[in-house]
Amino acid sequence: MRLIELIHALEELQTTCDACNRCGMCQAVCPLFKETGREGDVARGKLSLIDGLRQELLTRPDRVLQRLNRCLLCGACERNCPRKLNLVDVFVKARLIITGYSGLAAHKKLIFRVLLGHPKLFDKATGILSMLQQAMDGSGPGTDSWKNIVKHIPFLKERHIIPLARRSFHTRMKNEGTFNTERSVLFFTGCLIDKMMPDVGVACISVLKRIGVDVQLLENEPCCGIPALASGDSLGFDQLLVRNLDAISRHSFDVMVTACATCTMTIHDFWPKMHHGGDEIGKRALDAAGRVMDINGYVLTRTDIVRIIREKSGHKPLNNLKTLTFHEPCHLKKGDVSGRIRDLLKNLPGYRYVETREPGACCGMGGSFNLTHYGLSRAIGGKKARNIVESGAEIVCTACPACMMQLKDMMHQIGSTVEVKHVMEILAEILNSE
Repeated sequence: MRLIELIHALEELQTTCDACNRCGMCQAVCPLFKETGREGDVARGKLSLIDGLRQELLTRPDRVLQRLNRCLLCGACERNCPRKLNLVDVFVKARLIITGYSGLAAHKKLIFRVLLGHPKLFDKATGILSMLQQAMDGSGPGTDSWKNIVKHIPFLKERHIIPLARRSFHTRMKNEGTFNTERSVLFFTGCLIDKMMPDVGVACISVLKRIGVDVQLLENEPCCGIPALASGDSLGFDQLLVRNLDAISRHSFDVMVTACATCTMTIHDFWPKMHHGGDEIGKRALDAAGRVMDINGYVLTRTDIVRIIREKSGHKPLNNLKTLTFHEPCHLKKGDVSGRIRDLLKNLPGYRYVETREPGACCGMGGSFNLTHYGLSRAIGGKKARNIVESGAEIVCTACPACMMQLKDMMHQIGSTVEVKHVMEILAEILNSE
């Protein structure tokens, strides 16, 4: 991108910058500002940064991008903005614009434009890594030998790493013959569930079948595109979007459900807004956005699940109840899905629901933010983990696999034995119980 094109692109963001009255409502809810106290980390500070970009970009575009990347993209500022400014859109667009000008690192091009966009290649790569995990210790992945190797990888050594699955979700389901291109519900798996948490995907299919829903799986499913988008890779995002739309077009369905709050948000919000593929791609993206739903929201619209849960509640044991709480993913806060999930969890047989202090607080994951700013991510997540432990919960469930990764890591960091599960895993256990 030439400098003159950059300046014109930034001018498109000027309306939002001018509309901000610097009231500080974003400051009050920003999880990052609570840790750093830095004005540049809060939304109004970033808008001021964008407002003055044209001068600084001439000398230090890398520094500008670094400052813009200090953001979880959690949307708390946008939800609390009295002027209802589309702040997350502005920050993402700014990243796209600046990266288009300054360029993208070669390793990111490889990941976003090659690996994540070619499911078969991605499967082979993760399959090899999974075999290496198993080869390091005879008892399988995630054991001490693998952990000792991880300790020597700079950006992983401090983390509690969830190992790659022996078999991906799609591999497991394909062997069980669950593909069908004539059913009404399409399941969008997402990378983390497919490669690292296949049991969550299996639970989703089990719940859907238990309430009488036939499911088809998206074959040759690429990444939804959020890693590329968050890193400012416009070309990588556009390629992933087109590949996803092509894969979706081979299926006939009424509703597409996901078990990942971030995938749902990306498909619903970013696919129609952030593409650069012209009117045809825009129409196809808008159509997909209009048919995607979080799986919790979908399940809770069906009276079958309510009836079955009530029947199970009639046989609720009086003793040995498991204490359960809910972590609300930031990307699930639009609409009333989270509130309805809580209402359901409060009436589950065999469980006693408790609420945590600051229940709506971000876990600190933020996708790539966790990789590039792990110290801040851990500080934010540590508070979340301690609040969960203080609530007395034995299990914390959520609706986002990225949040699950962060919560598992944080529980390990503070030495807690609290289990981390997906809501669908809890429901599957109940619905399939005798």
